[in-house]
Amino acid sequence: MAFKLTKVQIKERDEMVAALREKAEVVTAAKTAWEEAVNDYNGALADANTFVEGLASDFRSQFDDKSERWQEGERGEAASTFVEAWEGVSLDEHDAADTDIDTTADIDALEGLPTAADE
Repeated sequence: MAFKLTKVQIKERDEMVAALREKAEVVTAAKTAWEEAVNDYNGALADANTFVEGLASDFRSQFDDKSERWQEGERGEAASTFVEAWEGVSLDEHDAADTDIDTTADIDALEGLPTAADE
């Protein structure tokens, strides 16, 4: 017995190689699309962070400009809670190597920020 593939086996192998190459192209395209999507999402996160950090800084400055008496009063405490909520948000970029990105947490964090200080 010779250690040699038959013509049929060679044909089967070649068909499998062709199928794997075809699927590999799809995988490569999907990987590229995934990486582009994550990069685009991270760009949107950066914009959201800039927005949040800017407002948080403005709110902190406005709060710090108030008198100590006002800050310790009911309105001041409500404003402090409001400012701290905005200062406490962290929208971190995601790594494209992580295929289990929780975009819902990012969206909920931004959407869940208060729109006014409760008095």
